[in-house]
Amino acid sequence: PSMAQVQPLDAIVAVVNDDVIVQSELDSEIDMLIPELQSRGAAIPDPETLQQQVLDELILERLQLQRAQNLGIEVDEATLTEALNSIAARNGMGLMQLREALEANGLSFAQFREDTRRQILTQRLQQEEVVKDIQVSEQEVDRFMQTNRDSLINRSEVRLGHLLIALPE
Repeated sequence: PSMAQVQPLDAIVAVVNDDVIVQSELDSEIDMLIPELQSRGAAIPDPETLQQQVLDELILERLQLQRAQNLGIEVDEATLTEALNSIAARNGMGLMQLREALEANGLSFAQFREDTRRQILTQRLQQEEVVKDIQVSEQEVDRFMQTNRDSLINRSEVRLGHLLIALPE
């Protein structure tokens, strides 16, 4: 009788509310991060530290994505395509060239697309949750201007292209 091949189960490394992060997902993120760190000349932490840092980031991302979903924040296809075209243009290429460059470096375009979608969702969540609550008083502006006046650009002349004045009806 032949022995059945044993396939190890994908271990759960974290539970984030009703979602899980599995070892293969963590390993995949680490595998994508190492070449990025190397290309920037950044020091790569020891494996245990790197794994913990990446896991912390994955947990934070999951929490943010869950919060965005609860608030009904979404990224439509047009926005995602525009962002991908912008990334390609910043790198001096078209969308198809970006896809080819990613795949030539062993990265999945579909995964890159989803990563971009998640980044946009996270940015929108931060704007929704954080930026909306920031209020700066006139006194704080005045104090900043007074404290930093030597380092600010002094403009003695301002040109206006359009001036819109709301009039009562």
